[in-house]
Amino acid sequence: MKRAGSILVLLTFVMVALAGDAKVNFSGEWNLNKDKSDQPAGRRRGRTSVIKMTITQKNNNLTVEQVYKSRNGEERTVTEKFTLDGKKCTNERMNRKRTSTIEWAKDGRSLTINSTRTFERQGKSVEMTSSEKWSLANGGKGLLIESTFHTPIRDRSRKMFYDKADTK
Repeated sequence: MKRAGSILVLLTFVMVALAGDAKVNFSGEWNLNKDKSDQPAGRRRGRTSVIKMTITQKNNNLTVEQVYKSRNGEERTVTEKFTLDGKKCTNERMNRKRTSTIEWAKDGRSLTINSTRTFERQGKSVEMTSSEKWSLANGGKGLLIESTFHTPIRDRSRKMFYDKADTK
């Protein structure tokens, strides 16, 4: 009987350890919550923002379909595909190639998408790097994306909050 109790305790520890390695799943439809988001100040404020995202996370793949809405009300959809294993992925976004890698936090509760974009501006090649930290909030009912952008001219940061569509 004592041996069975020891085995049960050991199995409990193993299950807890394995559960700690589980990574969150960001899948779902997410709608922008403007009140909880902080848009950057300046001339780009309100120019274009992601109003809705549909995220599919399955096995080693992450697909993000983003619906942008411009100031004049036009909507445009951009789909990006990533791998969750840290390998480089290239997507075209707004007529610019974006090379990205995803890094999971050690606890598996958040991920960071590190990206580089190179584009032409006034005849010169410009490189912009960005970092987007994704984490779930409100028991999985919210998605917080904290972004930092670095360009030769300036650095910017913003926080965008999305509500899960099926939890309202």
